[in-house]
Amino acid sequence: NNLALPFLPQSKQKTAVLTVQLNAEDQFLSSLKRFSNLDSYSLKKGFTKKQSIKVKEQLGDYDQIIIALGDVSIFPYKNFRVSEESKEIIDFLAKRQDVIFSFFGSPIAYRQFLNLDPLFSASIIAHQDNEYTAKSVAQQLFGALPFLGKLPIRLSQKYINGYGLEHTLIDRLGFALPEQMNVDSEKLQHIDSIVYEGIEMQAFPGCQVVVAKEGRIIYSKSFGFQT
Repeated sequence: NNLALPFLPQSKQKTAVLTVQLNAEDQFLSSLKRFSNLDSYSLKKGFTKKQSIKVKEQLGDYDQIIIALGDVSIFPYKNFRVSEESKEIIDFLAKRQDVIFSFFGSPIAYRQFLNLDPLFSASIIAHQDNEYTAKSVAQQLFGALPFLGKLPIRLSQKYINGYGLEHTLIDRLGFALPEQMNVDSEKLQHIDSIVYEGIEMQAFPGCQVVVAKEGRIIYSKSFGFQT
C-alpha cells in the first residue's frame, strides 16, 4: 500500500513495534528511535505460548503495529525456520489492528504469508536479517530512504517478477556511514578534540554536533551537559 508509508510526524495513530525472532533487533530498534520514540515489544527465539499471550494483551491498545520477523532460513526445511507460533501471532494481530509487516527473509519464504498479505497495510521484504538491512528498513519506514527494490521472482499473480512499490522521500534526513558518502571517518574525529577544548575553556557547557552530507547524517554526537 503506497499510502501506508512513510510514517509522518503528524500522525495521530498510537504505534508500537513488535520484533519476532529478529537477530538484528538492537540495530532495528535503535534506528527507529532516531525518528520516533515508539514502544517496543519482543518475542525471542523459542518463545512460549504464555509469552505470546502476554504480548497480545500488551499490544491491545495500539492502533498500529510494526511487526519485524527475522531469523528466516534460506532453505525450505521446516518452513524456512518460520515457526507456527510466529505465524499465529502475526495472523492474530493483522486481523485486529493495522499492521506494517517487515519480513527479514527471502522472497521465496514470504510465500507462506501470502494468505495474510491482504490484511497488511504494507509489507516489506528485506531479504536478510542483519545490521545493514535493519538500519535501512527503519529509515525507509520513516521516509529517510526510498523503496527501490523489486521482486527477483514471481510469488503470485499479484506479486510478479519485478514488482515493487516506490514512494517519494519526505523532507527528513537519513543516516549513513561517512565512507558511504566519501568522507574519511578519521577526519570527523577531530571534531571531538575541538569541542572538548571549548568545554575545558568554559566557552560553552556542552553541545550537539551533527554533520550531514547530501541528506544523510554521517556524524552525530552530544558533549558536556545542559545548564
